[in-house]
Amino acid sequence: MKHFFTLISIFLLPTLTSVAQVFDSLDVNNIRAAFTANGGLFQTDSSWAYFRSKSHNRASAVFASSMWLSALDTENNILLSVQKYHLPSDSSMKTDYSYGPIAENDSRYLEADYAQRYNRVWHISKEDINAHRANFNNQIYAPPPSIRDWPAHGDTAKGEPLLLAPFMDLNGNKRYEPLLGEYPLIRGDEAIYMIFNDQRREKGNNYGPSLNAEIHLMAYAIHSASDSFVNNAVFLHYRILNRGSDTLNEIKLGHWNDFDLGFAFDDLNGSDSLHSYGFCYNADVDDEGPIGFGINPPAIALVSIGKAFSGVGGYFNSGVGAVPSVMTDPSTSQEYRNYLNQRWKNGRPIVVENASGCGSMLNGDGYTPSGNSSITRWLYNNQEDWFQPPANTSRDMRLIASQETEHLLPGEAYVFELAYVLVSQPDKASPCPILAAVDSAVTHIRSFFDAQQFPCLGCNVSLEERQPLSFTLFPNPTTGTFYLSAEELLNKLALFDIHGRKVFEQRIDQSKTAQVQLPSSLPAGIYVLQVQSKSGKVQSEKLSKL
Repeated sequence: MKHFFTLISIFLLPTLTSVAQVFDSLDVNNIRAAFTANGGLFQTDSSWAYFRSKSHNRASAVFASSMWLSALDTENNILLSVQKYHLPSDSSMKTDYSYGPIAENDSRYLEADYAQRYNRVWHISKEDINAHRANFNNQIYAPPPSIRDWPAHGDTAKGEPLLLAPFMDLNGNKRYEPLLGEYPLIRGDEAIYMIFNDQRREKGNNYGPSLNAEIHLMAYAIHSASDSFVNNAVFLHYRILNRGSDTLNEIKLGHWNDFDLGFAFDDLNGSDSLHSYGFCYNADVDDEGPIGFGINPPAIALVSIGKAFSGVGGYFNSGVGAVPSVMTDPSTSQEYRNYLNQRWKNGRPIVVENASGCGSMLNGDGYTPSGNSSITRWLYNNQEDWFQPPANTSRDMRLIASQETEHLLPGEAYVFELAYVLVSQPDKASPCPILAAVDSAVTHIRSFFDAQQFPCLGCNVSLEERQPLSFTLFPNPTTGTFYLSAEELLNKLALFDIHGRKVFEQRIDQSKTAQVQLPSSLPAGIYVLQVQSKSGKVQSEKLSKL
């Protein structure tokens, strides 16, 4: 789907205010990226193509992107929730996701204050937080809306979870109290927070029952004038919670992308199995047209951070070019799940077909009716010298990078990190040299992320109010040694400072008790101790070190 008439409006950026709105954009570095309340990536409520470079005539590198979720229930039925092209302002364009947390009673979703509370995104900066921490004790100070309205808690009287968005709980009472100096926990210099779910579907149960998944997404950016890779990157922190009463099995998470790198019909897509990323680059050195990047256009990479992708697949636009129907848009839950498993729509495997190097027309498209040849989960994998043939540009491809996990128990959360990075093109006569620059960018972004002391965004955002872990902690305060005792086997513990940074962690080997010796270099002060049991229950307590 390409609605080029909507591109007229993408040059008009929203004014960033504290007023609640269903979309907002990150703007702190070279990328202007917009997000909507139901998890739509790189779009506003009325336009797509909002991953835009300020240094390339504000051209966009992504037309639309979103998350697909699939699992099997206890009877091996397919559960599926997807979003592709969706505009909140267009009631004819329905999706499987809707804003807000899951409530115990469906009637809650129809109440006016539910929409007022949750049909929005929360936009906040490090500058806001630093100013709040410096001034909250001032008698004439009032927290700005970005601090005051942070969605730390749901309305428990109406069946919503107690704990939602992460915050620094200085006194350990699991209550967000900004007037006492508590503040949102974010990453980067600027962040946007979204809460959405697949229980309250906009378009009904087109693909069967939902997963009862509640999704928290923090998108953030970091300004770095000296680091071009970071200054052209947007990071995504996803937290998916199973709010249902049943275990979700064989979970597939798909990161669906319609990469339009400026002009839509001269792009090539690919993947890298060794370094776990998907990418899109221009087929030649001129991305023409009024919305193109011009000469020597950049490439864009979707990078997994931490947990690797299980594979990267894709399909082609049904309405563009002569494409076999088994390689085009899915329409049933089984076809969606096939794509999430890096197979074609009919279940046939992707095969490495006539790998012939970048730019060669001899490369095959990856589909053979028999499925013969080397089977792969990495479409157009540069590690096998296999690339999308240049003639495929007119086919307008969608790329799907997948992750998977064995199961998600009721009350459990699955967390993963992604990054989108725009990579500048070397001044060459061929588009292929940019792939080496993409690889360097991916390596750099991962190293940069690993070096950061980002706050823990899951320390107090869980279902722990429904499944608390009971333990005793003594002595508290401590001079450095303390003891834990619980009624069930313990697994691990972690200690966080008042900025939310992890400063210590320890594994506990199949025991209900533990002796903990803190590092002598750890300064005296107030910390948050998080303890997890073998069964996955989590509880946090304040710990004082003398």
